[in-house]
Amino acid sequence: MKEIVKQTKIYVVEDKEFLYEDDAVEYKKQIEKELAHTFFEITHSPDLTEGRGYDKSTIIAVNQNYAEYATALQYCVETFGKPLALVQGVSPMPNWIIKSHKFDNMKDLLNFKGDNEYEKVMGKYVKKKHKKIIYLNKRGKVTEH
Repeated sequence: MKEIVKQTKIYVVEDKEFLYEDDAVEYKKQIEKELAHTFFEITHSPDLTEGRGYDKSTIIAVNQNYAEYATALQYCVETFGKPLALVQGVSPMPNWIIKSHKFDNMKDLLNFKGDNEYEKVMGKYVKKKHKKIIYLNKRGKVTEH
C-alpha cells in the first residue's frame, strides 16, 4: 500500500471556492458588476379609499453614477405617476416611497435579494421568494441584465 498526498490550489472569491482561476475571475467580475448598482425599494399603489398603506413593492437597480437618485425618481414618475395622491380626493398621501440601498459585499446583497435566506413558516424552513429586480440604464430606461 502506498500513501499519496496531493495538493490542489483553490481560488476563493466572496466565500465561494473555485478550482479554476478563470472561473474565479469571471465570478469576481460578475460580483463587481452587481455591486456597482444602487438598489431602490419602491413602495407604491396606495390605498386611496382609507389611506391604510400600500399594495405593491418594486425594486429597481441603477448603475452608480452621479444621478442614480434622479434616475430612480424619473422612473417612478413615468411608471407610478405623480409623487402625491389624495385619499378620497381630499387628504394628501405619497403615491410612492423610495428607499435606497448600497452594498459593499455580495453576502448583504444576496440577503437583500432573498437569494440565500430561509425563513420559518409554520414550523418549516422555506427559502424566501427571489425578489424581481428591474435594472435601469443611466437614462432611466429598463435594460436586460
